[in-house]
Amino acid sequence: MRSSELPQWRTIFEVPVAALGYQEAAQLVIDSLRAKSFLRVNFLNANNANISANSPELTSALKRSVVLSDGVGLDVASRVLYGAPFPANLNGTDFVPRLLKELLEPLTIGLVGSALEVVTEAALRFAELAPQHRFIVVSDGYFSAATQDKVMGKIHLVKPDILLVGMGTPSQELWTDEFIGKDECTVVFTVGALFDFISKRVTRAPMFVRNLKLEWLFRLALEPRRLFRRYVLGNPIFLLRALRQKATGKAVKQNDGSRTNNA
Repeated sequence: MRSSELPQWRTIFEVPVAALGYQEAAQLVIDSLRAKSFLRVNFLNANNANISANSPELTSALKRSVVLSDGVGLDVASRVLYGAPFPANLNGTDFVPRLLKELLEPLTIGLVGSALEVVTEAALRFAELAPQHRFIVVSDGYFSAATQDKVMGKIHLVKPDILLVGMGTPSQELWTDEFIGKDECTVVFTVGALFDFISKRVTRAPMFVRNLKLEWLFRLALEPRRLFRRYVLGNPIFLLRALRQKATGKAVKQNDGSRTNNA
């Protein structure tokens, strides 16, 4: 399939994933910020694609957002289903810090997620990376239903331009889908383990390993017990699901924007 024929949205396990390069994805966020038009951004990798395959609630939440491609697994699925990889690996760990650094107009950035000491350290590291912005810790990611109103109250008080939510899949996607809209912020990202990485509580793979698209193997070597199920068991399951989607002819070519819009 020639690049001109590839769909703008590529369906992976019923989830439409935007086939965008970095600049196109960044411009989408910039346009939303300028227009004060609400935008919800999630990232899909092999692990949360597997979770979504068994969770209609997560799939529905993802469909109500812009979903960006994260990792080599999505490239493999795209090759199987569409004959070509995604234009770029837009994982949140790289995409979000780069974007914040390049956004020169001062913004207010809210952070929700992880342990309090981790998200606090992450805010400090973000401020070093992009000092033009104001970074505010709203809450850790372990608040209960009883303290939900307090968290929402602080979000409404801060009214961030961008809200970063790192609570793990599917909690972060379901929470932002239910509670975060245009009255809370302009752009919301679900960012997984970004706060752990930016605070250096978790070590990232060296750049040459990332360039080889083997960061998942590096992480598995560091945390074999925790990540065994995700990678050793999950990756073959992900591939089998992609092959089954191919066999059943459910790869959907969506060039006309016929996807579920942001709520």
